[in-house]
Amino acid sequence: MLERLRPIALGYVPLADMIGELVREQERRHAHIAFRFSAAATERSYGDSIDLTIYRCLQEGLTNAVRHAQARQVTIKLSAETGRQLTLSVRDDGCGIHPGKIAGFGLRGMQQRVEGLGGRYTIDSEPGNGTCVHVTLPLPEGPTVGPCSEAPGRTAS
Repeated sequence: MLERLRPIALGYVPLADMIGELVREQERRHAHIAFRFSAAATERSYGDSIDLTIYRCLQEGLTNAVRHAQARQVTIKLSAETGRQLTLSVRDDGCGIHPGKIAGFGLRGMQQRVEGLGGRYTIDSEPGNGTCVHVTLPLPEGPTVGPCSEAPGRTAS
């Protein structure tokens, strides 16, 4: 239960590695879906609030793609623009969201988390053409915990 409230490794393991592990976990559970993950120019950590928000947004994005989208492929990208912003996108090739559908608690929770940190949250979706959840968070000025280079094997497929 504690792991679901706040991942124990948060703050100890590089954010990109935690994201990669979350993607691999979904890949093991849902072998019929191809998951692709890439991380570029990310720091080890951006602080608890930003790291947890990115982690939770990815969790919700993956849950929606698996449960509702009937996706065959999900692509996750995490990237940072040094000193400016951190961006997460979760794109699936599923059925899309019907235009009249009211956002559930998960989507609204993501939006509130992101906007609470001064970020932008958008969903691009078209019935029959998949969905893309896009999160952009401003980064605090000054150095963070340290660089985390993109290592081989960080891509799940």
